[in-house]
Amino acid sequence: MKSTSAPPTALREHMRRALVIATLCAIPAAATAQQPAHRDTVFLDELQRAAVASDPRSAQSEFFTAQSARRLATLRNERLPSLSIVGAANYLSDVAGIGAILPGAMIPGVSHDQYDTHLALRAPLFDPTRSRRAAIESAQDAESQARLRATLWQQRLAVTDAFFGVLLRDSQLRSLDAVIDDISSRSVVAQKRVAEGVALRSEALLLQAELERRRQSRDELVIEREAARDVLTSLTGRSLGTSAVLATRSEVYRSISARIDADTVRARPEFEQFATTQALIDARRQSIGALDLP
Repeated sequence: MKSTSAPPTALREHMRRALVIATLCAIPAAATAQQPAHRDTVFLDELQRAAVASDPRSAQSEFFTAQSARRLATLRNERLPSLSIVGAANYLSDVAGIGAILPGAMIPGVSHDQYDTHLALRAPLFDPTRSRRAAIESAQDAESQARLRATLWQQRLAVTDAFFGVLLRDSQLRSLDAVIDDISSRSVVAQKRVAEGVALRSEALLLQAELERRRQSRDELVIEREAARDVLTSLTGRSLGTSAVLATRSEVYRSISARIDADTVRARPEFEQFATTQALIDARRQSIGALDLP
């Protein structure tokens, strides 16, 4: 009896393994066949630039430049001479008259009204603080621009997190789909074995429960992926449909990975903002020192 029942059991196990292998091998081909011929490819650097451009705070750069230009123009105008007209009018209720001292003399009396008008022209010859104040304005503009770039850099980081969040969940979904197909195949084989009476019903129920758990995990990954896509849409202002393919430029990231050193890290906008702030403080210190000069 043992020699009679052993070959069917081994044959079933061999068929089950062959079915699983065939299913796993068919997944890439099916995925390739389902992909449309023309799909919109979106790169990370494009989304980062779109996020910075769509941010309303990007317009502040022009405002900072215009504000600094007006202040520098005001400082340059201080070199020009200034013209002023000063006038005064007085009425005296009582004035001294010479006729009271010399009676009979034909001397006209003093008028009760008095007027005084003069023209004043002032030209600055030397102002040691003007150049220091101009340096402060230039340093203030550079510091404001650097602070704005550091603020907008956070938008790039948010886009990067959402971008790779989508790619991560896509990869997890592909792996999970392969696992679901494997468990589905094993569940079909287990149900057949239960029907033939060579396996317990609990084996098929366990596989079915595991299959439901993996499908629920897949639904959660789909929701998280769509949420990450919505974040990208809100940050960049670009509509990313289900047909959009997120990709990275491999040559760019190879060059970046080859230049990961201290200089690359110091190139972040936060370090530039710190340097411009130090320059602004130095310019203000020199301006205060110039007040002691004649």
